[in-house]
Amino acid sequence: MILGIDEASKVPVLGSLYICGALIDNIKKLYGKGITDSKLLPEKKREKLAKIIKKLCKVKMLELTPQKIDQKDGYNLNDKEMIEILKLIKHFSKCHKLDRIIIDCFDHSPEHFMDRMRKIRDKQFPLLQLEKYNIIALHRADAKYKIVGAASILATLKASKNMKRLDKKYKIGSGNPGDPQTIEFLKQHLYELEKYPFIRKSWKTILKLKEIKNESNRI
Repeated sequence: MILGIDEASKVPVLGSLYICGALIDNIKKLYGKGITDSKLLPEKKREKLAKIIKKLCKVKMLELTPQKIDQKDGYNLNDKEMIEILKLIKHFSKCHKLDRIIIDCFDHSPEHFMDRMRKIRDKQFPLLQLEKYNIIALHRADAKYKIVGAASILATLKASKNMKRLDKKYKIGSGNPGDPQTIEFLKQHLYELEKYPFIRKSWKTILKLKEIKNESNRI
C-alpha cells in the first residue's frame, strides 16, 4: 500500500489550503493515465483524471481554512500543514498497512521536512509510530511519483473549484497576491475584512496594503 500526499493553494491570500492523501495497493494501476504534477494539466484534464483516481484510490481531503491559517497558536503555516499531513497518515494507518508514504516536500530540504515532522508528531501525535514507515519526502514529488501526482490533482481541483465559486460570487479574481483583481478587491474591503471569512487576514499582502493605505492617509 502506497500513500501519496500533496497540497494545493498555499500561496493565495484568499481561500482554503487543501491537503490530499491518495492510497493505492498497486502503483501500476496509475500508469499510462497521464497523471503528473497538476500544475502541468489543464482543468478539463484534471477533472477527467480525478474520476479515474477516485475509482482506483482511497482518498481523503483535509482543509486548512483561513481561520485556521490565521489562528495564533504558536504554529506557522508549515507546522499547520504538517499537522494535517500527520492526520492523514494516522487516518490511513488505522485500516491499512502502509508500505510507503511519499510526500511532496514543502520545506527547503527533505531533512528539515522530516525534522519538522518528528517534532510535530512528538507534540500532537505522540502515539503515531512514524519510525515503522518508509517515508519519502521530495521536492517535485508530484511530478516524480504517480501517487503524489494523483493527490496533487485532487487537491488542486478542489482548490480551483472553491476559488471559482468565490470569484463568481465576489469577483475576487484568482486569489493570488499578484492578481490585480484580487488586490483591488482587498483594497476596497481593507477595513471590513471580518465580513469575508475567505480572506487570509494574517497574510503579508494584507499587512502591506494596510501600511500603504495608512501612509497615504498621513500625506
